[in-house]
Amino acid sequence: MLSVLAPEVLTSLAVYDNPMLEDVGVFAPLRGLRGLSLFNCRAVTDLSALAPLRLRDLTLRGVGGLAGLCALTTLRAAAIRQPLPGNDLRVGLPASAPLEVLFLSRGAIAMTGLRCLDHWPLLTALHLGPAVGPLTVEDCHQVAAQPALTDLYLHNSLLPEVAHAPAMPGIEALHLSQMHGAEDLGELPRVLPPPPGAHPAHRLRQEISRRPLHRPLLHGARHRHRNRVMPACRRQPHN
Repeated sequence: MLSVLAPEVLTSLAVYDNPMLEDVGVFAPLRGLRGLSLFNCRAVTDLSALAPLRLRDLTLRGVGGLAGLCALTTLRAAAIRQPLPGNDLRVGLPASAPLEVLFLSRGAIAMTGLRCLDHWPLLTALHLGPAVGPLTVEDCHQVAAQPALTDLYLHNSLLPEVAHAPAMPGIEALHLSQMHGAEDLGELPRVLPPPPGAHPAHRLRQEISRRPLHRPLLHGARHRHRNRVMPACRRQPHN
């Protein structure tokens, strides 16, 4: 099928449940490809052959291994829905990539935590989805220290851990998913204090989403997420 496509025409590709796919080098001729998603392609164990494509967006779930992921240095957005290797994020993720959006779930940080998250200072949106792994106080400090981070997306199961997080004055929008109505949100005003210089009447508007946390639209990282996930708590400008 790929052979009938003009190499520069296809810009985004998703492959689902393909046990025969082993060598991702088959995508190398697709020079226009900027977004790739692989779901349940268990025979894929090495991603290094994707490096020449200069991908911007990558989603991985259920691939056999993540070797070579660190070679994809052009990524601006990544969604990893399986465990990352190593003791910190730099081991599995491309350390020199200009990541702006990072989606993690399904055990992604079970071994790494969020250690060395500050290695990606351009990160503006962080999504922590279901079963992402334990979130420690140290991890919360990593989030709070991100200089460009403005949007934080959390699955409701992480709320108890966030209750012990330090203040995050840089977060402009908190998005919560899979809410049931009985969650304790009492610590959120402390975790999300008014930004410096805000009017005393500053408040948070709460719109809690009962829907799952969706994968953000990763193309065009600076504009992709605001219309994809319902905002839960967003700072309101003073009129």
